[in-house]
Amino acid sequence: MKISQLVKTLLLISIFSLLIFSGCTAKKMVLPSGSEVEGDKLTITLDENPTTGYVWTLKIGTDNIVMLESDEYVPVQTSANVVGSGGKHVWSFKGVSKGETILTFKYYRPWEKEDTAIETRIFTIIVSEKGEISSVVSGS
Repeated sequence: MKISQLVKTLLLISIFSLLIFSGCTAKKMVLPSGSEVEGDKLTITLDENPTTGYVWTLKIGTDNIVMLESDEYVPVQTSANVVGSGGKHVWSFKGVSKGETILTFKYYRPWEKEDTAIETRIFTIIVSEKGEISSVVSGS
């Protein structure tokens, strides 16, 4: 009778350990700087200072993989008489359908040619069947 109880106890400990450690080994998505993911939502935030004339432009590679939900510039909080302070440009996307697309951001003056961009940020986005953002990889 004692052996049977010992076997049951060991079995319960084993199951409990598996449950605990299975949660610890789940892979967490490593995201590029300036990006956040929550389910089917992706937010990309880049520093911007439109007072210099430079602004970010966005090109979406493949249509219908992600949908742009919002695009806004958020100035940094400063005291009243500060001229030329920058802020953040924030884009929010929603995963729409399974696939891969590339988001290309270029930082240049709109009245100049695109090839004068002083910075380019490229994000490769993979969306799962459920519309969830499953991968975000940054490259320049």
